[in-house]
Amino acid sequence: MANFMMDGFPSLFLRVQVWAGSRKENDLKQKIESPLPIFCLILPWIVDRLVLALAFLLRPEFGSGYIAFIGVAVGVVMLLSALFVADCFVTILTAPVAGDLAGLLFVILMVVGLYYLADFATQIFRSWRSSHKDTPQ
Repeated sequence: MANFMMDGFPSLFLRVQVWAGSRKENDLKQKIESPLPIFCLILPWIVDRLVLALAFLLRPEFGSGYIAFIGVAVGVVMLLSALFVADCFVTILTAPVAGDLAGLLFVILMVVGLYYLADFATQIFRSWRSSHKDTPQ
């Protein structure tokens, strides 16, 4: 077997090709045509849609909360990624001036940004929570 080394790192792609090529063709074909891996990939999607449909049918407020939770999760991830990109941008621009303190600046900016993000989320939660106090049951 040839030595697949590039710059001191093994080439994983070439090793996988050699391993796949050395396997029996029938075994590989049988694994690809088996319905079990496809079922394992599709099952979470089916269960998720079933839970969502049952939530909307039996308890509409749970179904809308389920959808709202997904939207909130996507929004939080977008805010965190925007904070990270902004901190990276500021840190890279100040690195020539600040030198080794740029890493500390990055940490400080992330902590301050996370603090304000948590404060913003707390205010939204409190306003949402207080809006339901006077709602008749």
